[in-house]
Amino acid sequence: MWHHVAGCKEVDNGTVNMTLYWDGQLVGSYQGTTNDTGTNAAVYIGKYPYSSGGGLGGYIDEIRISSTLRYSDDFVPMRFLLNDADTVALYHFEEINND
Repeated sequence: MWHHVAGCKEVDNGTVNMTLYWDGQLVGSYQGTTNDTGTNAAVYIGKYPYSSGGGLGGYIDEIRISSTLRYSDDFVPMRFLLNDADTVALYHFEEINND
């Protein structure tokens, strides 16, 4: 079963707004200051195996990192992500490993 997960973060004059969407529906939000959210840290994609209790079971199909806020309301997820002027990184993960 396919799911779309989107995490959004917006910083405006020291106020941080973070939202989490599951299949286009808002499921969580947080608002605080930049002091509340801590320092910048590395982002890991698929770092922990599911069996270690540190992640979700399944496969990652596509990831897009953007320089702008993509979602501020519920939305209809796109099955295939597109590259545009606000895209910083886009990974389709379409490689096939025949080992």
